[in-house]
Amino acid sequence: MTSSFALACFLALGMRPCDAGRTAAQDVLQATDNGNRCLRKIEFQAGTVVTKRCIHVRTCAPMYTKMKKAGYIQCHNSSLCPVGCSQADRHDHCFARAVKSDAFCMLKDGFAQLTHPPNSANLLQSTDGTLFTYSDDCKYEEFGFNIIKHMGGKGCRKGHGDAEPVSDFSEIER
Repeated sequence: MTSSFALACFLALGMRPCDAGRTAAQDVLQATDNGNRCLRKIEFQAGTVVTKRCIHVRTCAPMYTKMKKAGYIQCHNSSLCPVGCSQADRHDHCFARAVKSDAFCMLKDGFAQLTHPPNSANLLQSTDGTLFTYSDDCKYEEFGFNIIKHMGGKGCRKGHGDAEPVSDFSEIER
């Protein structure tokens, strides 16, 4: 029993032997990612707003797929969309074309300053109103065989084209 526990502990901790003084909290803290996030700045284009209506998930799913393939992003609420979004009720969905920046790696402190606008999914907003969305076009941490760290997720290390991580929104190319 002891040898199987030691082997499991050895594998789970990334090929390091188990230490009697090690606590679960220390391992959990080490298992979390670096806190950096890969983002893209987005700007909705004026005059490209399309309002679609759907009532049920089965009819909405193909609509979302079709709009995404056509290059539209859901702007989620009329305050985020360019002029032309008319949402009478929760069944109306506004979409608009958007220009996306190259992906960049935002350091943990900068990411903490972002908020989710009301009634939005996958959109983030800075204090000056700039919108961002998540991206996966960055280089991420590598953990090798450390299973616990893989479960905690990966933070980015570099942005698009090996760009260094940024900590301030003024560093993002416009």
